[in-house]
Amino acid sequence: MKHFAVLAAAACLLFAVGCRGPETGVNEAGQTVVTVWHPWGGTRTASIERVLKEFERTHPKIKLRVLFTPNDLSNNQKFFTSVAANKPPDVIFVDGPQVAEWAERGSLQSLDKYVKQAGITEDQYFGPCWKQNVYKGSVWSMTFCADPNFAFAWSKKDFASAG
Repeated sequence: MKHFAVLAAAACLLFAVGCRGPETGVNEAGQTVVTVWHPWGGTRTASIERVLKEFERTHPKIKLRVLFTPNDLSNNQKFFTSVAANKPPDVIFVDGPQVAEWAERGSLQSLDKYVKQAGITEDQYFGPCWKQNVYKGSVWSMTFCADPNFAFAWSKKDFASAG
């Protein structure tokens, strides 16, 4: 799973290099600087930092400018403000249920040509996760994990009475 997370982050970040936004530039060392906003704070910070450092290690021509930015279904003001100011991050982690809304608002760039160039196909993903990437026939995000936030519980009495 660790390797998959690194590969997924690499794919997202490499797409971003191709989708350079206003914040992308080149530093004094000649590295392409890619701005990445992530929502993992607290005890999860160390994990995402390891993934991002591994990306930089394996892609020495790219320097990541990383910023912790809370991003959930109710807290998107910073992102939308940056889009309105024409200074969005090159990469942002978007929760699956947000993809269609953000794409509809014009806040995301289609990844169709990058997905095609990379040979990424729907059958390489868990179906429900892939479906969250697509809106109006275009790919807007790249899923890298599934988050089953539910419990499986049943009542034997209810099941028996239902047949």
